[in-house]
Amino acid sequence: YSPGNTMPPPQATSSTSSSLAHQPAGKTCADWYGLFSEDEVEPLPTEFDTVSPPRFLAVSKDKLSVRYIGKGNHSHDVGAIRTNWPCPKRCMIYYFEVTVLDAGSRGCLAISLSDGSFALNRPPGWEPNSYAYHGDDGRKYFDSERGEPYGPGFASGDVVGCGLLCHRREIFFTKNGLHLGTAFSSVCQDLYPTVALHSPEEKLELNLGMAPFKFDVTALIASTRESKIEKVSRLPVAVKSMNALVRDYLLHYTHSGTLELFDAACGVSHGAIGGNSDDEHRALSGDFASGENLSRSELEERSRASLAHRQLLREHVLRGEIAEAIASCDKGQPGLLERHPDVLFFLRCQAFIELIRRKEPLEAIAYAQKHLGRYRSDQDAARVGQLQNVVALLAYDEPHDSEAPLSHLMAPQQRESVADALNSAVLHEAGGSPQSGIERLLRQLGGTHQ
Repeated sequence: YSPGNTMPPPQATSSTSSSLAHQPAGKTCADWYGLFSEDEVEPLPTEFDTVSPPRFLAVSKDKLSVRYIGKGNHSHDVGAIRTNWPCPKRCMIYYFEVTVLDAGSRGCLAISLSDGSFALNRPPGWEPNSYAYHGDDGRKYFDSERGEPYGPGFASGDVVGCGLLCHRREIFFTKNGLHLGTAFSSVCQDLYPTVALHSPEEKLELNLGMAPFKFDVTALIASTRESKIEKVSRLPVAVKSMNALVRDYLLHYTHSGTLELFDAACGVSHGAIGGNSDDEHRALSGDFASGENLSRSELEERSRASLAHRQLLREHVLRGEIAEAIASCDKGQPGLLERHPDVLFFLRCQAFIELIRRKEPLEAIAYAQKHLGRYRSDQDAARVGQLQNVVALLAYDEPHDSEAPLSHLMAPQQRESVADALNSAVLHEAGGSPQSGIERLLRQLGGTHQ
């Protein structure tokens, strides 16, 4: 289960804010670059890394511009600098640009991606695990001092971009908004945006998404996504496998009545759950993502064994009866909530929300003092942020109003998310999968983008 999705995270800050000019309203950088939203957000590069003072370079105060101050006499006085974070792994495309403010006396500039071990006094591309496009000769370089023909050189005023197709591990470059084609394939992981300068007065400015890009990366993301959807849609899926996924989903989320109707329509009886074809087994077992290697019948047996208990817990939560849900859980599975503190936290928060819903603010305050106060000093920043959002409901006369900033906490979907977290914890304790088969499949498709 994914407890982090149950409550909204703290508001994004710094460079991941939604105010950036080229981003759609309400989108953070993480969303914009295609990060899988169910996963914890990865840090994105925000500036040049100056923790270790760069040699032969002067970095601006905002850490987004850099100027060469060396003499550029030999190959070991290159001024290279990387960003503070590597490219994110769970994204479709990562892209950045540099503007050549001054090409200097020789235009010995390079834009690249390199790993954390790259020597910052060497030209990118000359060393292993660095992939570069050089401005003086337009050649591309990887673990070679000779390079290969690639594109035109670049000079003062040019805008040069570098993109990483994470799902294919390919790197491409752009110049003044034009795609120059794939430069490198099968590249390594954990690559940092890196630039290098090597002749007097050279100066570059870095754009990590704080301003509109010259290249239309939006269109490339859209076309890449459409291509993947088309590819997946052409894959044949057996009817039995699809039915197995639907049955598993209904059983997982305790929709017993719908499951009975579905089984009747498909001619399936509870006793006839056998059939362990490869497709059905892979669809329902951990072969797709979970790591467990259970047969279809074993997974269904474990889900059915706890069905009545899970259904009762879900009904309590969906009716706002949180105390009853906690009591039923403690009675049916003693110690479960202590072993799953995130779920207990969500239930406590939901109990507070229900008191707000019933317009009992004094009772809500007393409940918070008794059950939520200990979370104020929690080491988990996300949990503290969630707690602040929940307690902030006291500040609104009509928190359920759609225009109230935290109205989503009063919506039925909030109860459903808490019920889902509790349901997943019960299944996990029973030895079943905390996610349905179709969710595991979708997570794998989203995570690999293949």
